[in-house]
Amino acid sequence: MKQKELKRLTRAELLELLLAQTQESERLRERLETAQAQLADRELKLSQAGDLAQAAVAVNGVMEAAQAAAKQYLDNIDRMQREIAQTKENTERMEREAQERCEKLLADARKQADRIKRAAGNRRKKR
Repeated sequence: MKQKELKRLTRAELLELLLAQTQESERLRERLETAQAQLADRELKLSQAGDLAQAAVAVNGVMEAAQAAAKQYLDNIDRMQREIAQTKENTERMEREAQERCEKLLADARKQADRIKRAAGNRRKKR
């Protein structure tokens, strides 16, 4: 997701994005556990078969699948961490900007109130 798109998301949408990524992470974790269980099962079968060359070929596919799942899981976590950090930076920046605008508006309102008070005081003196 591009930075501009992230900036336009509301907190609720960002939380939904985080929830979706967490669910994806859980799904990948379950896949990894399944792959590891399959690997353990195959290792048992291989130890019973006794054919080392055949065992190497059979285990290779499971190891590749487990490695791919683990890599995808770690890549997703890295991406999520970058997106969360960027979102946090954007949120903090927007909060600072909003605070500055509020302070400026408050200062402007006070100046306006002082001018009105002075003008009212000058009118009373003229009467």
